[in-house]
Amino acid sequence: MKTWFLLGLGLSMAVVSSAQQNSRDTLPVTIPVQVLEEITVRPQYIRREHNHYTMQISSDERGKNGEELLRQAPGVWLSQGKISINGSAGTRVFLDGREIRLEGELFTQYLQSLKSEDIARIEVFPQSGAEQDASMKGGIIQIWMKRSRKNSVVCTATVTAQAGKRYQQYQPHAGWQFHRKHLDWYGSLSADYQPHSGGTTEVFRTYPSPLESFHALSIFQQRNRNHLLRTGVVWSPDSLNVWGLEGEVLLQSARERKSGEILWTSSGSQSHSWEQNAQKKQGQIVTGCLSYLHRIDEAGSEIKLLSDYTRRNTDGWRYTDIQETDNQFPTDTLYRQLMDSWYHIGTVNLAWTQIVNPESRFQAGLKYTHSAIEDLSAYEGCGRQEQWTPVDGYRYGLDYKEQIYAGYFTYSRQWKRFSLKAGLRAEYVRTANRTNQVITKKLDWFPSLQVNYSLNRLQTWMLAGEYARYIERPHFAALSPAPVQLSEYAYQVGNPQLRPTYIHRFNMTLIYDYRYTLTVGGNLHTNLIREFSKQDAVNPEVSCLTYENHYRENHWFVALSIPFQPFYWWKFSLNLIGVRQDIRTYRNSDWQSHGLFFGNALSSFSMPWGMTMELRYEGSSRLYSGNSEVAPLHQVHLQIRKRLLDGRMALTLGVNNLLNQTAAYSGYLENYSQHTYVSNPSSGRRFQVGISYRFWQGKKFRQRSVEKNAEQDRERLTRDFK
Repeated sequence: MKTWFLLGLGLSMAVVSSAQQNSRDTLPVTIPVQVLEEITVRPQYIRREHNHYTMQISSDERGKNGEELLRQAPGVWLSQGKISINGSAGTRVFLDGREIRLEGELFTQYLQSLKSEDIARIEVFPQSGAEQDASMKGGIIQIWMKRSRKNSVVCTATVTAQAGKRYQQYQPHAGWQFHRKHLDWYGSLSADYQPHSGGTTEVFRTYPSPLESFHALSIFQQRNRNHLLRTGVVWSPDSLNVWGLEGEVLLQSARERKSGEILWTSSGSQSHSWEQNAQKKQGQIVTGCLSYLHRIDEAGSEIKLLSDYTRRNTDGWRYTDIQETDNQFPTDTLYRQLMDSWYHIGTVNLAWTQIVNPESRFQAGLKYTHSAIEDLSAYEGCGRQEQWTPVDGYRYGLDYKEQIYAGYFTYSRQWKRFSLKAGLRAEYVRTANRTNQVITKKLDWFPSLQVNYSLNRLQTWMLAGEYARYIERPHFAALSPAPVQLSEYAYQVGNPQLRPTYIHRFNMTLIYDYRYTLTVGGNLHTNLIREFSKQDAVNPEVSCLTYENHYRENHWFVALSIPFQPFYWWKFSLNLIGVRQDIRTYRNSDWQSHGLFFGNALSSFSMPWGMTMELRYEGSSRLYSGNSEVAPLHQVHLQIRKRLLDGRMALTLGVNNLLNQTAAYSGYLENYSQHTYVSNPSSGRRFQVGISYRFWQGKKFRQRSVEKNAEQDRERLTRDFK
């Protein structure tokens, strides 16, 4: 009995020691449940380290995808292809050290292509240090893939289908891992087909005068096809050197047809018009990455050379036909937009890590980034002359280049109960907007500091504090002066005069038992970039969606994370975030305050016959941005999974957005307020069915992945392609 007790105690200490390791090359070991009389040892599936959370992915999660796993991570909020931590936007997601450079539906579909069978763990960093780009203001999420088998091939095949009212989606996926001596080859091929997707958009305007009214209703149908190929090769000629090459190709094709009706009443007279819209858009994103790593010593000192290049092209057309029943519409009743834009981004990064001694570490690095965008889109109208001519006010072009030179260093030191990490990053930016012949140069400094203190000897109670300065540069779509006609009475346009946003972020976290956390902190913004609804200067009845800088905006937040597993068959987690938003839109305006709330809860039950039932809740209060609001939204999701063939196969049945909640937006303009209600089948009630199968051949081995130097710049250029 004494021997068994000592064995159990040793296993428990091994679990704690593995979880405390902060190296990304170390995969924590999953220890099965051991019952020793009245002592039960279980690994913690969510664990808080000094500056990040670690969520282990067990076999109970089989059948899930990357999006579903991120939704249950502490402090993480996903909405309409955007992700945040503790209510702070601008979060970046990495896959095996390589940043995922997508947003919107493309980002969501990429996460859905990642399968839980291939994911080892997820790490959530609420704040990044000086070793990361200063634009990573919303923290970092690292997704680490599982290790595979030696001298073998491991393959995964998955098919997922979703269906709802006027909505269909099919997602096939295949992945592979191959190892032979010094060579590793891995990759995946996935697709996303939406052959039928339809919905409605309804707009109401409220005027001070009861004699004026506005109502617009549009019905749209969409067809989308996406294909993603990702593959990489790692060659290790010896124990000191590793070479990596990785490539990724994303192809997207989208078609849309929309018909709308607008009824406008002003001073007793009515205007009744019909609108027909047809659009085709296609794009390609090609990425290549080369990496080299040299290990200096056995302690972990190393030198890395990373480089990557991304090219993106978007082209297509959009035709709009407007007809007015009372024959009062102006001459340009038919117009078209011809899209043609190119983006190029290249980076080179050199990083050095030196282990001074077991208690201290030094890091330094240099990075160069070159970005270029060229937009040659054209906008033309056709009236009674039946001849295409450029529309006045819509002639544009954008030729924009940006160069960033960066350098950084960090130093970390560990004492018995206290640890410290301090860093400083410098970034010199040169931009050249050839469209309006404007050149800017700017040097900025970005300090960061992390401290941790154990309140007791067992480290069951800890305090962790962080501070850093960040920057948010305007994404390329927000700078483009190209107007995009949304309807007869609405268009969208960028603002070339946007200034970058500077942020001071700080927080303090109380940690108990490496799981339960309470965080308080603040984000202080200067020139925060926000979307604004405006009235057109020529025609006040036409609304314009654009971007402006807030003079000041401060966010004060408190976040609570409770991962709880009272029994081996019941897993529960609760994440609550409360935010106070203080806004001063312009220098001479008054402060305005709003209270925001985000919350999610997950309850998972293990049932007999290899079945798991999961109930998930996500909710948010009313949100504010510029002079616009987003209505509260609460959603409930239900999912049942069944494991077969000794866990190699998983079947999934589920219902997403069980209550069929839809989004609603409001904008407050000078002469009227505008309310928009969107019924989008892709986010409405959907029934889901999926099947996943995994097979392998060979002995166990450790898979390597290319560490890719993908930074924030590619994310900036993908925001406009949704």
